[in-house]
Formats: sequence, C-alpha cells, structure tokens
Amino acid sequence: MPSIKFDKVKVKLVAHHPIYARYNGEPNKRKLCPHVLGYRKENSSETDGNERVLCYQLDGPPPTQGWRCFDLSKLEIVDPPPPPADWITPANYSSKWQNDVQKPKHKV
Repeated sequence: MPSIKFDKVKVKLVAHHPIYARYNGEPNKRKLCPHVLGYRKENSSETDGNERVLCYQLDGPPPTQGWRCFDLSKLEIVDPPPPPADWITPANYSSKWQNDVQKPKHKV
C-alpha cells in the first residue's frame, strides 16, 4: 500500500500543483513540480519502501532549476506559501528523465 506521502504527492501531481519540501534534513525549502510518481525498480512492490518522485525544481538549493528525482522517505513536505503557485512542464520534459522511477504509477 502506498505511503501517506505518496498519496499527498499524487494529489498534487494530478492537480498540477507544486509541492514545497525539504530533502534529507536540509534547511532550504524547495518548490517542486512532480511529474512522475512510482517506485525505484521495475520489480518493486508497493510495500518495499522504494517510492520515488521525479520533479522539476523551480526554487531551492543550487542549481536552482532543473530535474530532480527524490526518495519520498527523505522528502519532508511543508506548507505552501499563499497563492499563486505556478506549475510548469519545461519543454525538455522527456521519459528519459524518469530512469530513476522505473515503475511509474502516475505521471504527467
């Protein structure tokens, strides 16, 4: 069964809303547009804890913008600032970026 965090990110992905998060205990907040949500390996199950999300980072630690893949267990979702909350899909979006999510469950 997917984690609560997985379900929260899924809602944002489907609605095309960014998420705001810190990664791996870092102090800086990131603004992320999730594009692919799934599992690390093709043979991963929903119970083995290999949940991954591929995002386009709009703001956060340098390099500020670009594609990032995150281990959901290390992602701390924080409250968003007040609207507007921009969502983007860069022109360079391609399935080649999802190589770290080999078993996608949801994607843009």
